[in-house]
Amino acid sequence: MFAEPILTSEASNTHRFCTGCRDRAPRSIAMDFFRSSDPVGPINVDRPFQTGNSKRSGQRVTTGTIRRCRACQSHAATNPDCSKRQMLTKRMMVRSCRPYQERSPMSEESPIPTHPRMGALWALMVVVAVLGCFGYFCNQSDWISAAATLAVGFAAFGGFKTGAIKALAFLASATATFYLVPYLGMQVESTFSNWLGTTGLTNRFYAVLVTGLVVFLIMLIVTVKLGNRALQERPKTTLLNHWLGFTLGGIQGFLVVFILLGGVVAIQKMNAERLREQIPTTERGKLLAKVLNKTSQQTQASRLAPLIARFNPFEHVPQLSHIDEWQWAMETLMDPAKFNHLLDQPAIQELKNREDVAETLAQLNKDPEIQKLLKSNRPASKELAIKLLNHPAVLALLDQATFRAAAMSAFRDTVIPDGKH
Repeated sequence: MFAEPILTSEASNTHRFCTGCRDRAPRSIAMDFFRSSDPVGPINVDRPFQTGNSKRSGQRVTTGTIRRCRACQSHAATNPDCSKRQMLTKRMMVRSCRPYQERSPMSEESPIPTHPRMGALWALMVVVAVLGCFGYFCNQSDWISAAATLAVGFAAFGGFKTGAIKALAFLASATATFYLVPYLGMQVESTFSNWLGTTGLTNRFYAVLVTGLVVFLIMLIVTVKLGNRALQERPKTTLLNHWLGFTLGGIQGFLVVFILLGGVVAIQKMNAERLREQIPTTERGKLLAKVLNKTSQQTQASRLAPLIARFNPFEHVPQLSHIDEWQWAMETLMDPAKFNHLLDQPAIQELKNREDVAETLAQLNKDPEIQKLLKSNRPASKELAIKLLNHPAVLALLDQATFRAAAMSAFRDTVIPDGKH
């Protein structure tokens, strides 16, 4: 094993000048030095020592790179004890050494960078394809498809920059958080109640939110670290990771656009039903309905209309197909008059006959703050709703599966208009 020298900054900064007289050497003379077989000529510290057409691999280099003009070269060759040459040798003292390894011919290939960039040709081809599709859809007045094309293109380029490992890590972390957090959040409810002094549904909301954020960040950091460790010192695999990220980014962008357009179409259908039933709305609601109606019409006239009509998740996925019920429920709970009317309905009154509901009401009657609000002879307010949601008895009642099923059935029969459920 030999040592490869690392020259001081003073020596490495003088390679463009003659090391004897300090005059700048022309490029033609420098090229002659590289072709010269004189050992006083240039020595490249980054490669094995070479003279002429012969190679002597593994030579120990101690003088660094020497470049001389013709006058100094001839003077040093005829006078080995030249003071300028001795001074140059002292100036090029080795500061530190590292093991020298003989390089194979394959090492002459240009290495793939750790964070590769998309080649100019590939980038140009992708940009031309995206802009070509965008221009075609604009020419057809299909603005929804044109906007979707740009969104997918930006998402694909973002995926190339991020890489498939990070995209999959984000997806895995979100999935784990979705399934684990409800259980883990309920396990630490008492801890959050002691720290924050909150109770009821508010305390559970805080516990689930903070626990979910912690679990998501930990899962994301661990998966990204493991992925980067797997790609370490594998440049070709790293390049493949970025191209897979390009593909995944385009797919994710298309799915996001597809879900958003499906939601717009579903909401527009509900607004059309509300208009037919002459349900009053606010000015802001009318403006929003107008925008949604125009967007929905353009979506249904675009090239994406057949796909949205066949695979709209807000119509074919059971967990998302009840968006109309959510809208009716929010309007009822936010309107005090509708909420009071809901409490007077027979289906809701029947819930009071349940034993678990009676026990909950007995605990609520013992709470002085709730009694004060109930005896104020005022309609139901947000303050009363918050007090009820924060009460531990209400939380215990909502945790019972049988009560939730009965309450949802009564709510649908009371709030949702006939023919909607």
